[in-house]
Amino acid sequence: PCGWLYAFVAAAAGTASPLAGAGLMLCFWAGTVPAMVGVGVGVRALAWPVRRYAPAAAAVAMIAMGLLTVTARLHGLH
Repeated sequence: PCGWLYAFVAAAAGTASPLAGAGLMLCFWAGTVPAMVGVGVGVRALAWPVRRYAPAAAAVAMIAMGLLTVTARLHGLH
C-alpha cells in the first residue's frame, strides 16, 4: 500500500469514532478510484500497440538478467 493509505488509516483511527473513521476511508476510496481507473485505462491504451511484442521482450530481458547474474558470480562481484 502507498503512504497515502497509511496516512488516511492513521487519520481515521485518530477520529476515535468508527462511523467518522469509516466515512473518512470512504472519502479516500471515492477519491482514489477514479485515478486508479484512469491510470489503468491509460496504460492499457498506451500498451496496446506493443502488446504483441511483450512476451518476447520479457523473455529476452530474463535471459539477459540471467547471463548478467552468472557473469557477476563468476567474477566474484556478488
